[in-house]
Amino acid sequence: MKMLYPEAWMVVMMNGVNFLLSALILISLCFIFIKMKQPAWKAIIPYYNFWVLMKCLKQSMVRFWISIGCMVGMLLTLVVLLSNISMAMITGQAISQTLVTVCGLLALVFFAIAFAIGIVVAHGLSKSFGHGAGYTTGLILLPFVFYPLLAFGDDRFVEPEDPAPSGPAGTTSGHSAPDFAAVPLTGEPEPSERSSSADHAEENEPVYTENPVEAQSENPLDHTVARVEDDLDEC
Repeated sequence: MKMLYPEAWMVVMMNGVNFLLSALILISLCFIFIKMKQPAWKAIIPYYNFWVLMKCLKQSMVRFWISIGCMVGMLLTLVVLLSNISMAMITGQAISQTLVTVCGLLALVFFAIAFAIGIVVAHGLSKSFGHGAGYTTGLILLPFVFYPLLAFGDDRFVEPEDPAPSGPAGTTSGHSAPDFAAVPLTGEPEPSERSSSADHAEENEPVYTENPVEAQSENPLDHTVARVEDDLDEC
């Protein structure tokens, strides 16, 4: 039997393969959420699963809102472009090339920002399961292979540490800056240092005792002189 419309069958097969791969990634994401001690149903809800994933990875939620803004921006540029194309088809006028160029550039910028944030999140997910940049590349380029490996493998989720906020002076909060005492420029020691050094010198200074006169050995000549003086006094 001759196949009718082979292009249509090809489109159906491609859509079927895309559906199966998407389902495989979604199921793998559910098991990844279970490893992160999160309910599996949170992985099914769009955008909310991205919010929960960034919360578990301890990443800045500013990136989440930036990615949402990029998605909204891409949607708005697409709506503007399609509306102008439809109006040109109805009225028979030519489409403005400037409008097409501007919309294309805006969509490209929004997509680049969202893609960069996706790379950062994928790298955080890879690190939390003990992998590096190579696994991050696999999560981005071959998600239908590496997400199931991450979900059904023996890898365990390790919760990242909370990023320490920096203080106003550039120091990490919780760690006070070292308190340096004022040191005089003259090089003279402080009064406390003087007293301690003086006490130390007194302790180490040898003690000299004077010998009394009575303890010295007696000289016979002195006794003779004394007797002569006594005799002269009696005379």
